[in-house]
Amino acid sequence: MVKYNTFIELSPHYESVVDLDAEERNPNLWQDYIVHEDMKNAVEKICQSIKQDSKDARRSFWIHGAYGTGKSYAAIVIKHLFEDSIQTISQFMSRKNLLLPYRNQFVAIREKGEYLVVWKSGCTGIRTGIHLMMEMELAIRDKLRKKYGDKAYYGKKSLVASVKELINDNSIHWDNVFGDPAFGLSEVYASLDELRAEIMANDLRATDLVANIIHEKGWGLFRSVDQFQEWLEDVIAGNQLSETGIVFIWDEFTGFLRSCGDDNVLQRLSEYCKQQPFYMCLIVHRDPSWVDSMGSQTYQRILHRYHEMEFHISESAAYELIGDSILVRTGMKEQWDTVRQQLMNSISSNIADFDNLDLGNKKDRLAQLCPLHPMTLTMLSIVAHNFGASQRTLFRFMKDATEAEQQVGFIHYINMYGPSDWRWLTPDFLWDYFFTRESDVKDFSADARRCYQHFVNKKDLVSSDKTALHVFKAAILLMAVMTTSRTLHLYSQASGSRVAATKRYLYLCLAGQLQQADVDNFLDIFEQNGILRLDHTANGDARLELPYSGNADVFDVRLEQTQRKYTRYEVFKKDGAFAKAIEDNMWDGTDATHRRMKIVACSAETNSLKVRLEELRSELQKYIYKIGILVVAPSDGQQYLAMQDKLKDIALADDTKRLVVCMVKEALTDDALGRWHQAITHKELAAEEGKRGSADQCETEAATICGSWASSAAGSQMVAFYQDTVFASLYGSDDLARRVKEKVIFTVFPAAPERVVTTSTAFKAAQENAAMTGITLVASNTQLNNILAGLKTSKVFDAGSIAELERCDMTNGSKAVAQLATLINGKLSQGAKVRLDDLWRELQSPPFGYFDSLACAGLLGFVLRFYVNGPFNWVDNANNPNLLTTNNLATMIVSMCKDKVINNTLSSGSEIWQKFREYVKRIFALNDQEASSEEQARKFIREKIVKAGVPFWSLKYLNEEKFGGADAKVHACQIIDNITLFISQPDQAEEAMDKVINLFTGRGQLRKTITDSFADSQERYNAFKTFVITACPPLAELTNQIGLSPSDLFDRIKEVMQDSIYSWTEAQVEEKLAGLTFEYKLIATLNDALAVSRKNLYSLQQDLRNCFDNMKVPGKIIETYSVTWVAALKILFSISKGEFMNRSMEEKNSDLEVLQDHAKKAWQYVNTSRILLDEYIKNKGIVCSVQETNAIYDSLKSLPYESPEVLFTSAIDQQIAKIAFSRNKHELLDIWHLNSGTPNISEWCKKYATPIQWVVDSKYLSHFRILKNAQDNQPMDAVSLTNALDFFRSHSLAYLRDANYIQQCFFTHIGEEYRDMFLEHKKVILAKIQMKCGANAYSWEYRAIEISNMVRDFVKEKMKEQHLQAAQDKVRKMKEDILRNKVNTILEEHPELCSKFINEEG
Repeated sequence: MVKYNTFIELSPHYESVVDLDAEERNPNLWQDYIVHEDMKNAVEKICQSIKQDSKDARRSFWIHGAYGTGKSYAAIVIKHLFEDSIQTISQFMSRKNLLLPYRNQFVAIREKGEYLVVWKSGCTGIRTGIHLMMEMELAIRDKLRKKYGDKAYYGKKSLVASVKELINDNSIHWDNVFGDPAFGLSEVYASLDELRAEIMANDLRATDLVANIIHEKGWGLFRSVDQFQEWLEDVIAGNQLSETGIVFIWDEFTGFLRSCGDDNVLQRLSEYCKQQPFYMCLIVHRDPSWVDSMGSQTYQRILHRYHEMEFHISESAAYELIGDSILVRTGMKEQWDTVRQQLMNSISSNIADFDNLDLGNKKDRLAQLCPLHPMTLTMLSIVAHNFGASQRTLFRFMKDATEAEQQVGFIHYINMYGPSDWRWLTPDFLWDYFFTRESDVKDFSADARRCYQHFVNKKDLVSSDKTALHVFKAAILLMAVMTTSRTLHLYSQASGSRVAATKRYLYLCLAGQLQQADVDNFLDIFEQNGILRLDHTANGDARLELPYSGNADVFDVRLEQTQRKYTRYEVFKKDGAFAKAIEDNMWDGTDATHRRMKIVACSAETNSLKVRLEELRSELQKYIYKIGILVVAPSDGQQYLAMQDKLKDIALADDTKRLVVCMVKEALTDDALGRWHQAITHKELAAEEGKRGSADQCETEAATICGSWASSAAGSQMVAFYQDTVFASLYGSDDLARRVKEKVIFTVFPAAPERVVTTSTAFKAAQENAAMTGITLVASNTQLNNILAGLKTSKVFDAGSIAELERCDMTNGSKAVAQLATLINGKLSQGAKVRLDDLWRELQSPPFGYFDSLACAGLLGFVLRFYVNGPFNWVDNANNPNLLTTNNLATMIVSMCKDKVINNTLSSGSEIWQKFREYVKRIFALNDQEASSEEQARKFIREKIVKAGVPFWSLKYLNEEKFGGADAKVHACQIIDNITLFISQPDQAEEAMDKVINLFTGRGQLRKTITDSFADSQERYNAFKTFVITACPPLAELTNQIGLSPSDLFDRIKEVMQDSIYSWTEAQVEEKLAGLTFEYKLIATLNDALAVSRKNLYSLQQDLRNCFDNMKVPGKIIETYSVTWVAALKILFSISKGEFMNRSMEEKNSDLEVLQDHAKKAWQYVNTSRILLDEYIKNKGIVCSVQETNAIYDSLKSLPYESPEVLFTSAIDQQIAKIAFSRNKHELLDIWHLNSGTPNISEWCKKYATPIQWVVDSKYLSHFRILKNAQDNQPMDAVSLTNALDFFRSHSLAYLRDANYIQQCFFTHIGEEYRDMFLEHKKVILAKIQMKCGANAYSWEYRAIEISNMVRDFVKEKMKEQHLQAAQDKVRKMKEDILRNKVNTILEEHPELCSKFINEEG
């Protein structure tokens, strides 16, 4: 049979994977990109970020999405947008309608100059943030080289360069590091040289290993991201990219996040992008598995710093790509048109049903996409998006040849199928492609994995029938795909119902291939054999479900349990399914009265009625503003009439006058409740088996059953009872609401807020802006404007006073406002205090019925606005008074509405206080809020005094002239004392205020003097200084000596007084001044000794501590000296530690005398430690030169005063040992030079062309090696140096100048037989030796044999050159017997030649 590949093929330009390789094959591939909303949003964010149009400063981008969503393709387009010519970019964006609005913006960005665009793909092996930055650096350097060639600027310092620099740093013992097994370098590289070579060749693996070691060792390679950022900044500036920048695009970045996830580096780099023109664009496949392992919080923290751009598979783009990729083979168009028409005819009756496809000209587009079945197209993009993998994408499905080899995918289909067999590529082929790799299944949802496992378990039962297998795969695909929460958004555009795993959609999946009867037949077989389960629905359809686990009757058993669990009583309990459904339908949620209503539903059963009625009564008792409705639902038609007398009695018995009893006629029948039980049973069983999608569908069905009954019952006939009134023949909840509002709500609450404000949005919970709207008559939004509109409609908006409000009666609304105004004005007119909690309780009760709402807050603000900035203060429960400003009033009103005003009052204060208030407001510059009450004024006066820096009573010490004479000063002092009393003694405040009022009466100038003096800081401080000097005369001289300003003195007094300034008394301050006098004497003495001018003891302690913490000769050593000033030194040290002031006054006075006599000398010696060191060395009997003593001094580390003596003596001993070592070394070098006549051993070896090791007796060689180390400044130990020195002192070295002896030693090592020839050609032979063995003869020690062979070879060549020809001539002329004898003689003398004769043939 003919196959489809006879007629059609895939376009050779169709790319299943778009990456740089694909672009190399087709350089213009990016021009074919189909722009969708995701790409449009990406370009918009890029434009905003680079132009910095948005307040959002982020300039790095995070593109993520599922496999096959075109992320890499989009990134390639972005690359071209920044790289290609402006003309090319402009033309591209002009062709793409979605990008056209951004063309001019992007062109303007490009016109600023060239960008450096860096592309990198993949993160394999990158496991650290450092490695990541080095990869970025190398990619940038490579791009710089390609773009700028020799003109590229690579920056002064880089991460890779730092590693190269340190690996070649000889001060680091890399040999030891390389051999350390902890680092494992020797396991990877054969030698240190190999490792070094790899790093120098830019191998990042080696570089990263060493970078981590450097970081671990703390050798200062990288300081977080700073160095990389500095390098980037340098490169940007050096390549003139400051106006444009670097665009770094990193494709397939997921690997780094999965293996490392160094969020610190990523966050730091994203922050850096805000500072420099460096734009990162990271392409990430987001997979829940690695996001969970990283931590979703960490991922979101990273993501928050980037512009997030999520890419999806666009259906329209996918269909366009697929349609354009299917080509008709040459010469087959007519035949293919016929086949295609046949295919379209087979589904002609179903075209309208395929209403969820995003296709224009549906019929033509479907024809173009043949033989892809319409339902395959419906599911293809959603399956690929939710179940795809890196090797399983929508586009790979179409083309990938490797998939065809595995007998899946589009190519496989057209190769194996044709119009005469399975004519359509139905959705079951998607199952084969997306759901058959176990490696991919692990990432599926639980529902999808369960479907996959069920398919594996059951496929053998159907595999014998190919058609049955097609049907089974299509059904299992629908269940796997459409029962996951990720696909619940896929809806039919025509019907609005969700595309689901149902029999109807299975018909559609196989339309044009199988008849519905055939599908039904297979489904019956599947159900009978436990392969699938059909869950029949009310509309005649059936859901496709996996069979339940367990016995066949599991559903019936569970249904019985459900019926027992959810009885009629249970479903009408509080929050029961049917109770809630009917309660939600009984009152219009958009009606202004909705929040006032409490609706409770019950069944007609006695128990249900009793319990729910009690709940409602309890609610009405708790909330006195609410109206309650009890809704009774019968179970059959008879109960509707039978129950009415009982319900009438309940209404009559109510004493709240706020209860309505209602009964709906629409019964909740046993049949309806039974259907609900079945849906709930299916839901629970599905949920227990992890079938989340099926459980959700069943839950929706149960909710629909509930909702349908409730909607019908609330919209049908009902009867209601209120007190002795019967509301008969009501039809629907609207009719009920009209009667309840008229006869109940506005009868009980004639002054209700709903009388004024009639929009429901104004009855949301109260906020301050609502109260502010009522106070200011200005609304900030529509909700609040509704409040003002109600006031205008009620004709009260223009009232100019509360009295005018009380007289309003033109409308029901105006009457409501008038009643509110009358209540509030009456309360505030009765006395000085009004309890706000009592007022709010009264407002909640009839006739008002106020509750927590915007409208109530607005109406209260409207009435109380006449009291703003009046005599009343709002006193909260902490007794804090608040002036009734606009803001405070708004806050108070909302607190009332929230019922948070327990023990809060509105208070106007006493008459004495009102008079006294004006005086303290002037003197202390208090505003109305600060002087709103006695307590508030006292609080802020105290704060003013603390800020002033001196006690208020200081003003008593101003000159008499300031007050206008002695009598005036007496009155002023009395006033100041009484104000001080008011501040410090609240219980005596009333008397103090009265006296101040009387004293100020008729003395206006005195009030001005006190006010002005307190406001003048100089006056205040002078007055306080006068008090201090009067109380303690010596302080005057001391403060002058130390150079203290009045404020310095006052600051110190504040420190010793500790308590707040307003609480000081004159007696307390006098007591502290005595101790302060001694302190200043001590400061003056120390200033003199240390030659400084400090104003406080703390600074002097710091000076002393700084010295005593850093002593070349510690204090404990100095204390052993026999000098007169040691006692003073000890006292100075105790002062530095803060111990001195804790001593008794007698001890302190004694120590002060010692300091006055000796502190200066002690300080001078401590600051000239060099003299102290000389004294120490002299006492130890050590003789040192000045230079040596200086070296010792310079080497000493600073030590604290109390350091143990052993630390200092140990340091001295080490330096003495170093001096002795240096002396021995110099003597040794001098002995050599004197005896050898050469500066060092290397020069001696060079001079005599002989290794000294061949001349010196081997038992003495170790001494010569020590000498060589000394000459080369190589390390050696002191003992070896001493031994070597002893040897050279006691042994003659004359042989070192004996040329003959030295020559003899040379030939002893290389062979005497070559002496003559060597001496004859010495210069030439030595040159050869030096070329081979090195110029320094010292290194020839172990190369005697090698040198001997070189000499021998030279001699052989010379002999051959000089004598071979003559010898050969003579041999030719010799007689045979003589020649034989000669040969035998030679063989005896040189037996090694025998082999040449033995092995010779013939």
